[in-house]
Amino acid sequence: MAATLVFGGCSQAGSVFGTASAELAMPKQIDVVFNHNTRSRYLSPLTGEWRHDDELKTWLIEAIDGANEEVLVAVQELSLPRIAQALIAAQQRGIRVAVVLEHNYHQAWSEQRPSRLNPRERQRWHQLNRLADSNRDGTTTADEAFHGDAVAQLQTANVPLIDDTEDGSSGSGLMHHKFLVIDQTIVITGSANLISSGLHGDAGQQL
Repeated sequence: MAATLVFGGCSQAGSVFGTASAELAMPKQIDVVFNHNTRSRYLSPLTGEWRHDDELKTWLIEAIDGANEEVLVAVQELSLPRIAQALIAAQQRGIRVAVVLEHNYHQAWSEQRPSRLNPRERQRWHQLNRLADSNRDGTTTADEAFHGDAVAQLQTANVPLIDDTEDGSSGSGLMHHKFLVIDQTIVITGSANLISSGLHGDAGQQL
């Protein structure tokens, strides 16, 4: 029996107005998690502070680690190294892994030159470069950059990785899918890209 898992991401906590309706029973085949949830909390890897969240990154990694045959990913952007490492580990233990990204996010950021990027891309590069500085000494070494670059790690591990130019076009710029299919029985989908702001909900960290 197939199961559906839904994860929701946004950069700021929402507000609820009016009277809440009676809580409906959740079908056993569906699980729902959020990046803002007052019922659970964890230490943010970005700030080191407690935040109310279902800890989506750990939840996704556990789902990937539980795969027995196949993990298929289609997402606009993937920049979280731990997600990439989970996919690589799955492939290394014999699981079929394949990833589709939007073409603007298909290149390894650590191999880009900031001076050749447009302002938005340059801002993203600097943010990712800053996050990759694991010892926080203000300098990102080549080794830190590689270990902080999810796409570079996927490419080095030869994980099948294509984008929306695979059909010979220049890319639509509209590939906004956000889902994983595991073992043809579990579908994980929602509104969050596999980036820091999507899974940790930290405003201003569009990574």
